[in-house]
Amino acid sequence: MVTTQELLSSLLHTTERNHYLLTIAKNYAVSHGLKSVILGQIREFDQIESDLQYIFARRGWETQELQPAERWMVGLRFRCRTDAAIAEYMITMHTRDTIRILKLRNQWHSADEQAVTVLQKYLDSKLISSRQMQPYL
Repeated sequence: MVTTQELLSSLLHTTERNHYLLTIAKNYAVSHGLKSVILGQIREFDQIESDLQYIFARRGWETQELQPAERWMVGLRFRCRTDAAIAEYMITMHTRDTIRILKLRNQWHSADEQAVTVLQKYLDSKLISSRQMQPYL
């Protein structure tokens, strides 16, 4: 069984990693349209990260920043140089992250309204983000 803190910690960590990866992708996007989509996704994940930080602060939970070594690894794995490659990579990342979070959610049994709300917002954002990338494949 997964606790609310474990679930939200994983969600926060994933959101931070996504934000960093989207920032890298924005620098390689060729078309203005894809850059705009990525910037919108960055704003969306920033809001989710802020929501999570607020929950953690209110509950007195500690957060762990994305480690420099992990940032380096995320950047190292990103080798996309075309819009189609970026879109494919992002769709794959969104799908993989959604599966990971859904597995945790299935092990989590709580009626914590704040957690449910931010979790659903995250999952909805992942689905929308994947759809937004499809035209660039």
